[in-house]
Amino acid sequence: MKIGDILINKGEKKKFILGNISGTAFCGRNTGKTLVITAGVHGGEYVGIETA
Repeated sequence: MKIGDILINKGEKKKFILGNISGTAFCGRNTGKTLVITAGVHGGEYVGIETA
């Protein structure tokens, strides 16, 4: 899996900073569907932060 210039291999977890956004990516060992979870995008939205 590739996010920007960051390569994440199968079965790997990697923390990264892309521009001014930090994140963590988990790449599964097998191919399949993709899931994205975002939280803290807007400072006043606390529910997303608690959920993530």
